[in-house]
Amino acid sequence: MRIAVTVLLLATGAAVAGPAKPTVEQAVKAAEAWLDDIGAAAPLTGLPFYSAAVGDGDTTCKAETTKTAADLPKRLTCLAKAVTSDDLVAWSKKAAKQLPAPLKAQKAKIAELEKKATLVHHHSECAGQGSDLIVAVALEPGDKPVAKVVAVLYQSIFCGE
Repeated sequence: MRIAVTVLLLATGAAVAGPAKPTVEQAVKAAEAWLDDIGAAAPLTGLPFYSAAVGDGDTTCKAETTKTAADLPKRLTCLAKAVTSDDLVAWSKKAAKQLPAPLKAQKAKIAELEKKATLVHHHSECAGQGSDLIVAVALEPGDKPVAKVVAVLYQSIFCGE
């Protein structure tokens, strides 16, 4: 009898913990595949998909949520013109504290994403020009959950001399 009660409590506790998230390794792998060819990344993108890219000139993609597969190619084309990255690492509280503006204004959105996805990021130190990329990867539900990119936040900033 005790065993049945213990199993029930463990199952209930798992449900309260929230959605399962990919490991950092899974998130890095999914994000890197997505970044390899952003324009063709629709199969690797989960909906709804939140994105924002702030850069110079016409490389800016305003913050918005793409809700349909039909709207995704246009959004990915915009992001492909703006987003660049190198090695991705696990997102951390330290990275969150050091995030410069304008992405710092997305702090509430980043906190919301952390609840349902694994975040990975890249920060290029500012030496005239710097950049920050945050990629949120969540598991798409199903018999075999698949890691998909559900949000991308990017900034390229001029850091004057």
